[in-house]
Amino acid sequence: MDKELIVILVVVYCFLFIMLVIDTIFIVLFFKNKRKKQLQVSEEKQSQTTKLEEELQIIKRMIPETQLINDGVYKKDTSLTFRSGKILINSFGLFVLKEIDDNGIELEGNFNQRQWILHQENINYYINNLFWDLRNNIKDLIPILPNNLPIVGILVFHSISQFKLTEFPEYLLYTNINDLSNLMYEIKSKLQSTLTIDNINKIIELLSNKRVKN
Repeated sequence: MDKELIVILVVVYCFLFIMLVIDTIFIVLFFKNKRKKQLQVSEEKQSQTTKLEEELQIIKRMIPETQLINDGVYKKDTSLTFRSGKILINSFGLFVLKEIDDNGIELEGNFNQRQWILHQENINYYINNLFWDLRNNIKDLIPILPNNLPIVGILVFHSISQFKLTEFPEYLLYTNINDLSNLMYEIKSKLQSTLTIDNINKIIELLSNKRVKN
């Protein structure tokens, strides 16, 4: 084998070795970054859960008989099912919470519009009308519940804190998660306490009977 061929082979092998090392580094960095993002998402969710728990504790101190039912799937009178967000029940009524994780600076929309505008730092996005989903959630719950029960739906945003939402009905509200207990205080000051502990337990029983077991 002549010297030129040997040199060429050495160069080729060195090149392949370098490419292998580079690929290995990229793969390691990819999985490292992926793991880092997963941890960040997990930490954010944990933070959100912790903040919600803090707000709920404040609400329970304010209205001691408050009970929480977590997200779940419920049966309709037909064979169909529907998913509901968290439900708060206390002497002032039943409150359906729809948690929103979308990141953004400001949310703009009208109750009668199919789409809203989510303003982010450098770009705007169109998202579906969140009140319509919440309204449908309440409509699905009504047949399960006693007549004349005060029901309020609340959009709870984990990130967005600025809003330009208009023309929505009084039974649909919105808030940043940091202000959930403040909103409940406002509701408490406007509504009358009408439900007894027995009433609350009966509502919980009705919902439990329709809840799809996991």
